Amino acid sequence: MGEAVFSGWQNRNENRNFPLHDRATKLSVSGVKLPDTILADAHIALPQSAGRFVLVSSVGVSEYLVSLTFLATEGDPISGGALGAFIPMGVMTVQKPVIPYRNYPISPTYPGFGGWVAFGNGVAETDNLALQFIDPKATVLASKIVRSYKDIPVQSLGRLGSDLALTGLVHLQGQPGLIRIRKVVRTIDGVNKEVLVLGLDLDNAADPTALLLSFAGPCGRPEQRTCPPGKAILTINGVSPDCAGNIRIRIVGLDATIVGVDAIDTLGNLVASGNIVDLPVGLDDVCAALNPTRFDPTDICLPSSSSSSSDSSESSPSSSSVSSSSPSPSPEEYCEDFEGASPFDVLIPKQGDWRVATVAHLGETSQRLISERGHFGPQVIIHDSLYKATDPSIPSGYDVEATIRPITEIGNGHVIFAYKSLDDFWFAGFSLNAVSDVSGLLYVGRKSADRTTALDNWPSGLNYGYFFARAFPPSADPGAVGPGGGAPVSDDGLFSTDIRVTVTVEPIALGSSINLVKVSYAWNDDRSLGIPAAPPFASFIFTVSPSDSDLRGYCGLGVVGSETEFDDFGIDCPVWPSSSSSSSA
Repeated sequence: MGEAVFSGWQNRNENRNFPLHDRATKLSVSGVKLPDTILADAHIALPQSAGRFVLVSSVGVSEYLVSLTFLATEGDPISGGALGAFIPMGVMTVQKPVIPYRNYPISPTYPGFGGWVAFGNGVAETDNLALQFIDPKATVLASKIVRSYKDIPVQSLGRLGSDLALTGLVHLQGQPGLIRIRKVVRTIDGVNKEVLVLGLDLDNAADPTALLLSFAGPCGRPEQRTCPPGKAILTINGVSPDCAGNIRIRIVGLDATIVGVDAIDTLGNLVASGNIVDLPVGLDDVCAALNPTRFDPTDICLPSSSSSSSDSSESSPSSSSVSSSSPSPSPEEYCEDFEGASPFDVLIPKQGDWRVATVAHLGETSQRLISERGHFGPQVIIHDSLYKATDPSIPSGYDVEATIRPITEIGNGHVIFAYKSLDDFWFAGFSLNAVSDVSGLLYVGRKSADRTTALDNWPSGLNYGYFFARAFPPSADPGAVGPGGGAPVSDDGLFSTDIRVTVTVEPIALGSSINLVKVSYAWNDDRSLGIPAAPPFASFIFTVSPSDSDLRGYCGLGVVGSETEFDDFGIDCPVWPSSSSSSSA
């Protein structure tokens, strides 16, 4: 307890209501008013669950002790509105002699309540004062004195069905190979907050599949046929759900009528129960003969699944948008120059705003995919029906490539591969700050929820958990050749320049589970006009082992707080069309 610094100010409080409200009557049940010289100052904090206003419910001054009690209520006693319940919050008992203007702590009786009170000289001059207050207006404390704060979201930890609760400092300890506990950053209501994530430790488990099955319950996994007959829907027309259990139905080119269906629950309430989709054609008009080989019970969620796990029916609705002048790629390929039908039939924005617009560059106009700068965080768009993975038994993997051109002076752009979620994917691209350094920075790395500290944030305008695996400026590569064939970068550096970024993922050797990642950067050539591809001016080559990361997932494009143009986006796209026609797959 420390001595008061502003004793002169507290001395003046002995001649007015403070720390009580200016309009507090100070009138007790017995009709005796609380003297101004008893209380000189106070500071109190309480959780919002208890209330926002604090009252002094009793004051006692005897020959040996000074005591106070406090209540809290939600409503303002001075305004005359509804007050709500009165909740006991704390007490204090101080032995005499009491030093004037010293801060004495309050003993809380309600969790989260606390503070201090400073007494005036009237305490030493009084030894027979006992006052009780039932009128809330009598002793409500001034708003300057009381601070009401939001309650702690998690106040205790416990087991379901048990009354035992852990409070205070709780140490959580995982078990390697079974339970993993880690601190990560999650966005909650638009704010990045540190949280604890508890889950299965699949990275260190001896058998990850067995560990998952041990927590799956008696039914196990539906695709393993362990559920009782008739208890699970495995597919809809041969289409199996993704790893999250979702099946997306797209209706393209038909004037469908969708009507919501309501039902009555057991309590008699009207609740939504589904939708009826009415099409102008019937099943007999469009269905081919039954193909018994169409159903493939392969579990695409297991690590052993191959890149062929994507169901061909997922890509079929968009096939109607393929131009007659373009070859129709297989369901495992995707070639998009953004000149034809809407790419958003297959490219799904996961975060941020995306649009297709006509742009002019080097005297030519073309349709390009553009990320809106209005979204200042990460922006991601994914082709989420082509699941890509390497197969150790096949000495080939998959390619992802795109033409990228940031059109803001501080900008970036990258292709995305091995996408699993907004907090788990690999990417390769470049960023620049044309205001200070036109050369920019080439990079390849991984977005990870557990790499979110200030030290892990990227330079050149990227953060949000993006982590460098490899990076260097373009001029650091001795073989760099610019568009004119001489300098390593153009006069504008990477700014307002088309850069072709290509990523290849493949096993390092036949039968190996270690993947080789190759990233190359080239001054872009317009492949739709049949011009041969330019040689790369820079490249990365490195390996990724299963213990580091699982290079399986979807492919797409991304930026962080940048307005960037993307063109000629391809996933295993071997041949680009010789004209500017659409090549959506």
